[in-house]
This record gives sequence, C-alpha cells and structure tokens, in this order.
Amino acid sequence: MAKCHDGINKDLLLIIEFPTSGSRTEVEKYLNNKIKSRYKRLQVLSGYLQKKRVEEEQRLIIHLVDQILKETEELKNINVQQKYFKKIGKIRNTFWNKILSLYLAAFSNNKFWAEKIVDELLLMGPYVSLIDGIEKKEINAQKVVNFITKIMMVFEEKKYHSNYKYLVSRIARYSGKKMLYKEIENRFGATWSLNELRELYLNPWIRYRHFDFLFEKMMNRSSEAEVKVYMRKIMKDPILVKSCGIKQLWFLKDFYPRSKEIRNIIIKRLSQSWREGDAIEKYQLLTMMNRPLIKNGVKKYHKELRRPYFKIQRDFYIELLSSGKATDFAFYNLYNLGDYSNKHLWWMIF
Repeated sequence: MAKCHDGINKDLLLIIEFPTSGSRTEVEKYLNNKIKSRYKRLQVLSGYLQKKRVEEEQRLIIHLVDQILKETEELKNINVQQKYFKKIGKIRNTFWNKILSLYLAAFSNNKFWAEKIVDELLLMGPYVSLIDGIEKKEINAQKVVNFITKIMMVFEEKKYHSNYKYLVSRIARYSGKKMLYKEIENRFGATWSLNELRELYLNPWIRYRHFDFLFEKMMNRSSEAEVKVYMRKIMKDPILVKSCGIKQLWFLKDFYPRSKEIRNIIIKRLSQSWREGDAIEKYQLLTMMNRPLIKNGVKKYHKELRRPYFKIQRDFYIELLSSGKATDFAFYNLYNLGDYSNKHLWWMIF
C-alpha cells in the first residue's frame, strides 16, 4: 500500500510543479529532468501539445465571437467579411466553423449560404455542445448565448427561415447548459405547447426531416404512448432511415422501431458510424448500447464491441481525453467508471 501511495505522491508532485505556462522548450527541459522513461516523457509532451492546440483553437473561437459581437458596422465592409472568413476557415471544430460562418452568411445577405448552413446544423443532434463545446469558463458560456441570440436577431429581421420558432429551438439547444438555452428560447418566444407540437407533426418537412426534434420536445410534454405512436409512423420508412443524418438517431436509446427491416438498416448505419464517425457519433452509440438489441447487432460488425460495456466506455473516454477535447467530461466519466489511473491527472493541468 505504501508503494502505491508513493507512486501517487510522485505523480502529484510532478503535476504540481509542471510549467503549464512555459514554452515548449521549458516543458521539454522539465520532463527530461523529472521523468526517466523516454516513452512517458513523449506521452506527457504529446498530451500537452494536443491540449494546447485545442485551447488555441478555442481562444480563436472566443476571439471571433467577441469581435463579431462588437463589430456589427465593420462587418458591412466586404474586406472585413473576407478577413473573418479566412480566420473561420482555420477552425477545425465543425460545429463552430458552421455557427460562425452562419452569422457571416446571414449578415452579408447571402440567404442561400445561410440556409444551407442551417440545414447542416439542424442535423447535428444534441451531443454537439457536450463534445465540441467551449470548456470551463462560465463567461464563455454566456458569450455563446449572446452570440446565438445575435444570429437569431439577424434571422428574425431578415425573415430567413420559414419556421423561425423551430429554428430558434434547435440552434438554442447548442448553447449547452439547459438554463442558458432556455434563456434564448424565452427571449424569442420559442417555447412549445403540446397542441403546437401536434400541429408541427402535420408539417411533412418537420415530420420527416426533423423527427428527432419532435421526439425531444414531445417526450417532455406528452405520454410515452403517444410519442411512440408518432415515431412508429415516421420510422417505418426505409428510405427515411437510410437517408437521415446519423446524429439524428440519438433518440434510439429511448425508442427502437419494431420492424426487422428498419432495425437492420439502423444497425448497419450505427456500425459504420463507429468505424468511420467522429467522437459525437461514437458517444451517441455508447448511449444506446444498454439496449441488448443494439449492442448485439453492432458487435457482429466490430469485435471490439463484444467486450464488456464498461471496457468499451473506458477506451472511448481515454481516446476522447487524448484528443484534448471535452477533457473535463472525459475525466469525470473515467472517474465514475472507477479508472483512477495517475496518467489521467495530467489532463487536469494542461
């Protein structure tokens, strides 16, 4: 036991003294002096550099949000628009690349571009802010709310979307915390009664293009039985299930169609998303794997998914941690899984 404590104390001491604000040269010097294992030195350095890359991109995102919130008049200048367009092009985070581009498109009166981006955003599902959000600082969360509010004001003014209230509800969801996106919904009167949602179901564009939105909203206002009746009618169409956005299928953790044909299509799509998809798509599948029918289906395509569920989760969160994105979320879930490995502590100081 003493040996275990010594190991923890040693790692904690290394972490406490780590030069987080130092240059790469200073970090490498520190690691060379403190850690004998070359493999461990490279592992820590790689994690540090990856986290710094993610933080640098997040700083650029917040900087652009700040500038756009301040420079409304300047954005009317085509040269200023091009300057921002180049900066936005450097952002690899898909969600933030699109949401920043959306404001630029709307403000510059490029209705075709703006509506194309909206269509892409509306297919991103509810886990975007969890995996691709801006971490840690509460002030950043409020800036996100202010920025999304400003986008909605431009859309409201220019009447860019045929169902504006629906658009506000979806885009507001990406602000992250429930309290914050409720603030946006209330600001624009984008709250829904059960009767309004039933009427929305009658709109073919909403019913077949954005069925996941109906599911999310109705689950909080109607009986489970009524919601399932609606979803069974929607999800009986093989063409719809094949062509919808993969991130729209998040609701399968709560509702699974009865049709064997539809289930086979779903399993193939989920399996492909595990192999080729991003972290959001993989996390989405993890949320569904408590359903034996889904887990038994996807494990036929992937040997790694035949392992115990907690091991699959653990490997996912370690991979997420190593990406430098959503590190607080990944660390929290690893801790809940009982993985207290000292090496994860490094991510708390990067």
